[in-house]
Amino acid sequence: MNIVIKEDIKKGLRNLGINTGFHLGVHSSLQSFGKVKGGAKTVINALLEVVGNEGTVVMPTFSTNRIEFELTSKEREIGLLWKYKILLFNPKENES
Repeated sequence: MNIVIKEDIKKGLRNLGINTGFHLGVHSSLQSFGKVKGGAKTVINALLEVVGNEGTVVMPTFSTNRIEFELTSKEREIGLLWKYKILLFNPKENES
């Protein structure tokens, strides 16, 4: 099995037309990449490097470390089911 490195992921993203300044919503399985050297951190860093400081990457984290807020009656009325505080991901602060 080939090992995927960050440059492979960045090349693939650019081949898809993703460049600096893009705003991406990402939902994928790490397993779909194959064996990634450095794991999820490598994928996240590749995404961040390709879109640059001008771009945005958002993805579900399914974190258990979150704060749930009470919904207002208006939020319930429009169909919201939950509301959480979402923390920014910083690879330098969130080592795991």
